[in-house]
Amino acid sequence: MLIFEKHFEVVVLLCISDDLRKSVSDTFHAIFVPLFFATLGLKIDFLAGLVLWPTFIFCAVAILGKFAGAWLGTRLGKQSQQTSILMGVAFIPGGAMEIVVAMGCRLLK
Repeated sequence: MLIFEKHFEVVVLLCISDDLRKSVSDTFHAIFVPLFFATLGLKIDFLAGLVLWPTFIFCAVAILGKFAGAWLGTRLGKQSQQTSILMGVAFIPGGAMEIVVAMGCRLLK
């Protein structure tokens, strides 16, 4: 009976349309990706070992580097100054991958 159920699930998954499959995939991503990052954020003690000046300098360099990289890329792509500034600002909030790497390094210790 178990084998029949597994084969039935596979057939059902193969028979659904691409639009429905994409919709289900988008829904799962919208729910579980934020939960994943929220769980990582709750496990990290951000204030443990915090030294203010190196943290401030590191953040300033990261923000300026992200802005400058995105701005330069759009300028080299012959986009307008306004578009370049908007792209630079849009790239600043990135950092989710750094949290994942930091959590992985913490788990390895």
